[in-house]
Amino acid sequence: MRLTALLTRPLAGLALLALASAGTGPAVAANDAELPSLGDAGSGIVSLETERRLGAAWLRALRAQATLYQDPLVTDYAENLAYRLASHSDLVEPRLSLVILNNAEINAFAVPGGVMGLNAGLLLNAGSEDEAASVIAHELAHLSQRHYARSLDTQRRQQPLALTALLASILVAATVGGDAGAAAIAGTQAGLLQNQLAHSRDHEREADRVGMQTLARASFDPQAMPAFFERLNRAAPLDPDRYPEYLRTHPVTEARISDTRNRARQLPVPPLHADSLDFLLVRARLAVSFARDPAVSVAGFRAALADAAAAQQPALRYGLALALLRAERHAEALQALAPLRSEAPERIAYRVTEGEILLAMDQPAQAAELLTAGLAVAPDNYPLAMTAAQAWLRARRADRALALLERQALLRREDPVVWQALARARGDTGDIVGVHAARAEVLFLRNQPDQASEQLELGIGKAGEDFVRAAPLHNRLREMQQTRNDFKP
Repeated sequence: MRLTALLTRPLAGLALLALASAGTGPAVAANDAELPSLGDAGSGIVSLETERRLGAAWLRALRAQATLYQDPLVTDYAENLAYRLASHSDLVEPRLSLVILNNAEINAFAVPGGVMGLNAGLLLNAGSEDEAASVIAHELAHLSQRHYARSLDTQRRQQPLALTALLASILVAATVGGDAGAAAIAGTQAGLLQNQLAHSRDHEREADRVGMQTLARASFDPQAMPAFFERLNRAAPLDPDRYPEYLRTHPVTEARISDTRNRARQLPVPPLHADSLDFLLVRARLAVSFARDPAVSVAGFRAALADAAAAQQPALRYGLALALLRAERHAEALQALAPLRSEAPERIAYRVTEGEILLAMDQPAQAAELLTAGLAVAPDNYPLAMTAAQAWLRARRADRALALLERQALLRREDPVVWQALARARGDTGDIVGVHAARAEVLFLRNQPDQASEQLELGIGKAGEDFVRAAPLHNRLREMQQTRNDFKP
């Protein structure tokens, strides 16, 4: 069976519930406390390998349509948080592909095959690290319980044309917002969805329950999930068209809040703990990134610092340094960062940010040495390696950048940012065959298979009779061609 015929939606959290939020089905009864049996989470309807191929193909389609948030420090934090939770989840084999969308609203979704998407706004606007973790744990539960495969039996009876239309609406929901996604789904699939809403709500409730168990096992507070729901509900405007994106794709009812609150009470509560500094630093980084006016951002962080408790000062000072950097006040940015670097010289976020300031001051060699020294302590660290590679390229030492990027390409084969930088480094070192190979990976990961194939063919032509260089490109060309029909919305 072609994968196109299998992938009818990412999960209940996106397509089905986008329509549910528009009021197309009865609400879950408040006294319905016990979850029904939904079947075997290890369903054999769709193999795990098929799900992985399907998820990878869907992710390529998403990259082609979405604007991604490409900050290695933020990505590294989000991946570490997701894997920490995954290691305490019911996933048999945690293999995740995480992507962050350049969107300041709160939202998240999961797709079969271990694909997880987060809006940058989730980390920016969550009330606490536990709340952000609760959303990720919920999405991990959709994956571990294989809700997609367990819904397939109903969906596979529908017309193939209807399923293809639903595929396209899922991408709309993930890339241009839940309201547009809901409209697209409603316009093409109202009848199909009406038959599945009750089952999808059961999946949502099961994901809440399993997600809270994951939170407790990972030493996060399970009460964060109902607290998150309550806070979103209180902040929701009266006009449904202006709902936060999360509420449009994950509708929250009083019954759902009550259910999660009651279930959370039955789980162990970890000792009280503050948000991790890594979380606070990432949130400061996002706040500066999404601020419209750097000068206003600088003033805001200065004012906050004046009244902040000691525990809040590092993240606020870090935010001030970033705001000054964005305002091109480089010397002041270094001065603001200096106390943090002195107190914690090996903290990666501080070192990377100093490197970014030095690059902005046109001191690439100094930045490269600083960042490379950090890699001696944290080998292969993604943010350090990517920023150091950028610095070495700026310092006209492409050989040093190439070594770092070749290693990252082995570790992160599905990261187009790595391959893009690698193409430049190979070009600067005169490896034209390698340039074509790296460009092919960028194009393939962004769902441009024809252009990717052209790059590989150009590389094969440049390799000529050098079998050692040409053979891997021939093999990769065949692999890419075998995936062409995995998913076509």
